[in-house]
Amino acid sequence: QEQEQEQEPETTATVAVTTTSTEPSVKRRTVVINREEGKPLGLKIAQPPTGGVIIVGTNEGSAAANAEGRFYKKSVIVSVNGESAENKDTQEVVAMLGNAGDHIELVVEKYRKPKSSDSTSTPVAEEQEQAQE
Repeated sequence: QEQEQEQEPETTATVAVTTTSTEPSVKRRTVVINREEGKPLGLKIAQPPTGGVIIVGTNEGSAAANAEGRFYKKSVIVSVNGESAENKDTQEVVAMLGNAGDHIELVVEKYRKPKSSDSTSTPVAEEQEQAQE
């Protein structure tokens, strides 16, 4: 008799924790997301006043949601598949994510608020990553 085997879902995520050599106190993580072909990644991203792009959440049931616990709270996107995302705005990062294919390696680090006496920061507007098309 043949036994039916369950297949693992195609949407998976793995994580590896590394540290940068330039700032040993800053921990970076590599989060690998494998999404189903043609499906959205499901990241919610925003651009804080300090620059860069941060992950502020995920869409329920998405490939990114499966990796959610692996991101730092408000993770800064450092690179996408080895291409630097530093000094890029949200539109540029959305384009990078949209062109990243179905196997995506995100290097992220914990968002650090700037140390400043200026308390006039503006709220961060949430933007959904919609580059799946």
